[in-house]
Amino acid sequence: MVAWRSAFDPLSEGTSRGCRSGLARRMLRGGGEQGHTLAAIEAKYGPRVDGTEPTEVFVAEADGEPVGLIQRYRIRDYPDWERAVQIAAVPMDAVGIDYLLGDPALIGRGLGGQIIREFVQATWRQLPDASAIAVSVQQANRQSWRALEKAGFRRAWEGLLESDDPSDEGPSYIYLRDHPDRAS
Repeated sequence: MVAWRSAFDPLSEGTSRGCRSGLARRMLRGGGEQGHTLAAIEAKYGPRVDGTEPTEVFVAEADGEPVGLIQRYRIRDYPDWERAVQIAAVPMDAVGIDYLLGDPALIGRGLGGQIIREFVQATWRQLPDASAIAVSVQQANRQSWRALEKAGFRRAWEGLLESDDPSDEGPSYIYLRDHPDRAS
């Protein structure tokens, strides 16, 4: 395992232009986020940066270099998603996270699990009223769900989600991590 120090800087208009384009270029070199173009990545993350969408997006840094994005949102802020994940008994006050590493060469080195683990701790500090963190992941994405398991998540459900989001197509898992002060 590689030793990394992670930092999570909010993706803001002032800091995002170079970072967003640099990460997006790395994502595109590695096949992209589902093969998106730079313009599509900007269109997806731009409203989050502008604050017109309730999702918070952070740049994950390792040793001072941007290596990926991680985002969090209150599941209740997205009613369609809230309905979709209720199949796994996700608590109403849960937070959802999504993440990606921008450079495929970093996958499989333990960085993903470490970033997730540290981001979870930051989330508990910053959103102490959240009772759990939920993540949906494709069953075929073994590296991603293994990173979640290494970060202390448990598999809560498996099957097909009812979602209009193309990234949710196919068999999925939902992973949960309960707030340590509220775990039963």
